Amino acid sequence: MVLSRGTMAILLCVLLIAFCIPSVAADITLITSSPQVLARGDTLMINGTNAINGTCAVWVIGRNYFDVTNVNPDKKGMLALVIKPKETMTFSSGQYAVLLQDPGKNGGLEIAPLYWSDGIKIANNGKIIDEIGLKENFKGNVQPVVDTILESSGHSKTDDVFTATYVTVEDPSVYFNKMTSSDSHLPTQTTGEQIVITGITNAGSEDTLRVAIIDQHSGAIVISKQVPVVSGTNQNTWSFNLDSPGLAAGNYTVRVGWMKSDTDVLGTAQLSIRDSSIVLPVQVPELPTGFTGLDVFFPLVISLAALCIIGIIIVVSLKD
Repeated sequence: MVLSRGTMAILLCVLLIAFCIPSVAADITLITSSPQVLARGDTLMINGTNAINGTCAVWVIGRNYFDVTNVNPDKKGMLALVIKPKETMTFSSGQYAVLLQDPGKNGGLEIAPLYWSDGIKIANNGKIIDEIGLKENFKGNVQPVVDTILESSGHSKTDDVFTATYVTVEDPSVYFNKMTSSDSHLPTQTTGEQIVITGITNAGSEDTLRVAIIDQHSGAIVISKQVPVVSGTNQNTWSFNLDSPGLAAGNYTVRVGWMKSDTDVLGTAQLSIRDSSIVLPVQVPELPTGFTGLDVFFPLVISLAALCIIGIIIVVSLKD
């Protein structure tokens, strides 16, 4: 079939437009324990959208850590990668970067790491163009490493596009509300009352905490209870409730642990319970040094007498 000049011109324009339209890079989002924070040992979920150019690569870089995984998106350009707790337990505290590498319009991943004995090299179609060194030398700030990788995508012979996002990895921890910073003591409560203890945590809503109340005198665990972590806008929360009659009078240690580990204690606080039948003495303000009861009483008597005299004078004046 012979195409007319007009048809050929139209096809040529279509091809030119197709090559002139810039490739759309995939987007990346992270689902972490709390906003921008991953508690070490929690699940890290990596989601990508608009990955329409084929197989992508996900680079995860942190202190002493480097890993690259290829991920195939679905027909709608959605992709997902789950890094399980067993792996994130090996993470160290500090900054981690997650890079999503889109292959571009040609559908091929040209930028790739090469593992050598003296460190990791960055190659473009097998040709080394830079290096980032040994992963054991990566620090808590991985920005220099990431910059080197991102610069590689600017090479003239690749259309790969990287999208970067960051997360801070922390050891799991809990904090108590209303606790004094000096002696880690919670407000004193009274026997017969409901006990309510609340706090915040960097652990994710996938986690369960165990709250144990321990008698400081005997060392015995009085009560142990599992409590969930509740997701919050800025911080996740936890809450422990013990209905009345609450606890017997005494001194206690409140210990919060992580259900993923029998040994990890994430936070402790001290709690005192006083007997409701004990009437606390009323504090009487002390008089300044050198003053006696008579020193205070005598001026009052003089003032009252003066008021009485003034009153009598006013009454007599009115009668006249």
